[in-house]
Amino acid sequence: MKAAGTYAGYLHIEIMRVVPTYVALGSGVLFLALVIGITRFPPVASARSVRKGDDVGSFRELKMYPQLWLAVVAQFFYVGAQVTTWSAFIPYMKQYTTVTERQAGWFLTGNLMLLLIGRFASTWLMQWIRPVKMVAVYAIANSILMSFAFLRPGFAGAMAVMASSFFMSIMFPTIFALGVKGLGRNTKLGGAMIVMSVAGGAVLPPVLGAIARRSGSIALGYSVVVAAYVLVFGYCFTQGRDVSLQSVERAPEVL
Repeated sequence: MKAAGTYAGYLHIEIMRVVPTYVALGSGVLFLALVIGITRFPPVASARSVRKGDDVGSFRELKMYPQLWLAVVAQFFYVGAQVTTWSAFIPYMKQYTTVTERQAGWFLTGNLMLLLIGRFASTWLMQWIRPVKMVAVYAIANSILMSFAFLRPGFAGAMAVMASSFFMSIMFPTIFALGVKGLGRNTKLGGAMIVMSVAGGAVLPPVLGAIARRSGSIALGYSVVVAAYVLVFGYCFTQGRDVSLQSVERAPEVL
């Protein structure tokens, strides 16, 4: 298509297929933002509040909690690894296997199913295994799987990428719980900082894309994901004490 000069037109057509959907979604979000902006909500008092401002916390105090900033970094790379893995999965299968784009899309759905299965299975296993140890083991497993994917590209490599979704399942909530533990009245602000670290999902995929363009190999780009999981594994070593299963399950409630 490039030789025939039709490749640019093809990309434009493919992009325009999804433009109406995203314009509609974006318009809906803007409408909801407008509704929220003009709606007067009653003040919400925290159940733990003793006097006004007690539950607000301070950004200045957050620098006193190194575990929070380590969690922010770990979450940045975990989310970056997750988004990078899924966003490059279909191009990976198209480059190294004989499946069609539609078939690759079904395999991508399989990634999401494995994530769901992993979430339930891992939560059950947390009754006997410390969450931070489980995250460390899962990070090692994903490092191995993704290494196989870029060293041995092909259908088996694609299945390794797919299997990594199972081990992603508990990383976000566990890292979150570890990061906000012990923050006291700064829990909400600290939680917000960890949530904002999902920006890693916007940073790492372009890095994979740059490597793939230079090398002509999407598989080699997955080395970025391997590095991210190695960093998550290293983060687990910074956690001297652990969170309980209950704190992992209830972590998102602080927001």
